[in-house]
Amino acid sequence: LDGMTLILAGDPDLYDGRIFVRGQTENPLCSRKLNSLLSNGSDYQFAILYAHCNVRFEQPDTIAVTIVIQRHPMFITQRADAYDVRCTYPIGVRKVLFLFKIVKVASHVDISELATTNTIVEKGVGPSCSLTVTNEQDQMVDTATVGEVLKLVLAVQPNDTYAILPRNCYAINLETSELYSLTDQAGCAIDPKLFPEWMYLHSWLAVAIFNIFKWPDHSMIRFQCDCSAYIESSPKVCL
Repeated sequence: LDGMTLILAGDPDLYDGRIFVRGQTENPLCSRKLNSLLSNGSDYQFAILYAHCNVRFEQPDTIAVTIVIQRHPMFITQRADAYDVRCTYPIGVRKVLFLFKIVKVASHVDISELATTNTIVEKGVGPSCSLTVTNEQDQMVDTATVGEVLKLVLAVQPNDTYAILPRNCYAINLETSELYSLTDQAGCAIDPKLFPEWMYLHSWLAVAIFNIFKWPDHSMIRFQCDCSAYIESSPKVCL
């Protein structure tokens, strides 16, 4: 036998997602969009080739591989699943027995120090922006688990002078330098299921509460926003 085939019961929620062997997201033989795998209009069939997909041989008779199923087209989110799949081929038995042991695996994200861009320059005391990541207890964090609730907090000082508008926010893959837009030029969320609209606790303080996500096979992520400061209340135009 040269591989195994996984059959996933049809689920419309999976249609826009991806399935891949962990560590093989760039290998077209081991990473596929789920909508390309529909076999009969209802089930998804994913073939794992032993010669190409980084499987593990566990003595004396078991082949193991870790499979990731992500529902978002690009990112690993809290709704993704990871499974250890094992096929056992008993030695000396002609009839092949497939034994599947599925264990859900957790993914982790390392969040680096954060960068902000100040878009206003003035003589004298100008605005100073800060961008931080905290947990639900408002403690600053630099590591998190996929799906964990975090807060992205953008503030401007002096807060008795300026109001704030977070524009052009990005998630940045520190290992590949890939950028993914979270908010647009107007400060509005582009993919609200991944990253929501900002909430304004004060005119000078904005917070976005979201479930942390990651790129497949990459765990270092940075968040960056343009910090637009205003003398008066910042314009909020998101619908």
